[in-house]
Amino acid sequence: APAAQPGPESEEHAAGAQSETEALLQVRLLAVARAVFQMTRICMGPLMVDMASEHGYTAEQKGLLLSAFAGGYALTQIAGGLAADRFGGAPVIFVGLLSSA
Repeated sequence: APAAQPGPESEEHAAGAQSETEALLQVRLLAVARAVFQMTRICMGPLMVDMASEHGYTAEQKGLLLSAFAGGYALTQIAGGLAADRFGGAPVIFVGLLSSA
């Protein structure tokens, strides 16, 4: 009997399996990116205690620094969304990870 030739059905299955693998990888990468961004956002408050003692910040200066950090975070949410609409999500996440390292 002649060997079975791979037909369109097996090619579609292979393409579907590959796209499933790629989708799973993307989800994992997004989860890591989200964890990094959350960590940087959440750690700022507790780190302010050490930063203030090391640099001698007043209560007003600590408040200004924390507010500036929160304001910058809020503004980058808007800018990141606009950039993702224009350039796609992957490049924006990549730049965000590089800039937060």
